[in-house]
Amino acid sequence: VTPQMLSIYVKQGKLHREGPESRTHKFYIEAEVNALTETERAFFEAGKKPKKHLTSFFSVATPDDLPIIIDIDKRTFHEELSEETYPRWMQKNPETFFVLRDAGNKVIGFTCLLPIKKATMEQFVRDEVSMDDISPEDIDLFEPGKPLHLYVIALCVDPSFKVKTKHTYGAGLVRGTFTFILNLGRRGVEIETVTARTFTPDGIRLLREMGIPQLRSPVSGKHLFEVHIADSGFPIFEHYSNLLAQWKQEHQRIEE
Repeated sequence: VTPQMLSIYVKQGKLHREGPESRTHKFYIEAEVNALTETERAFFEAGKKPKKHLTSFFSVATPDDLPIIIDIDKRTFHEELSEETYPRWMQKNPETFFVLRDAGNKVIGFTCLLPIKKATMEQFVRDEVSMDDISPEDIDLFEPGKPLHLYVIALCVDPSFKVKTKHTYGAGLVRGTFTFILNLGRRGVEIETVTARTFTPDGIRLLREMGIPQLRSPVSGKHLFEVHIADSGFPIFEHYSNLLAQWKQEHQRIEE
């Protein structure tokens, strides 16, 4: 990759430069580089990259972003959801919602990653409880100390965009999500499983591109996907497992 291409990636929000302004040479965050590499490989095969580059920036959502998140959610999934549910989740764990913004700072998509108790996860997958039934007590924090079960509640782009634009922005959401998961490994946060369900063709394609295998679903019409991170050979999850193992080794030496 040429220095010019790196500058383009920075302008598009795909990478961030790190280092003092006084220094000519800068550094790039390893997690972002790995996430960018795997997303480009998964979404854009050789010769199929989009001709038009769309700038987007991925970040943790704020309470002010929730109205547009809820609006995109309803227009995408057409499901009834209490508008009090998402704020409750965010209040319990501020790292559950992430947004993708365009060059004008407008929210154009969002991701919701919910670490929930295993028993609650199993009930939710069997449709025994709804999203509104998932209480703050069911939600874990992203902290070291115990294996977590991560449910991908949503990963979607504003449905008003054309297909090619949605695909490109979808890659931006996945890239940001991958970066966050890798950073969890660096923080010593252990994710045991990642689970998701979908009933749309776009959702099925997206989860496959993210390296999450499809399983037999207990609910007709809802496709179930789940990966056990420690057993996965998908490059991003391997990177995550290596970062987590490194964190455990370093902290074991500190304790000794």
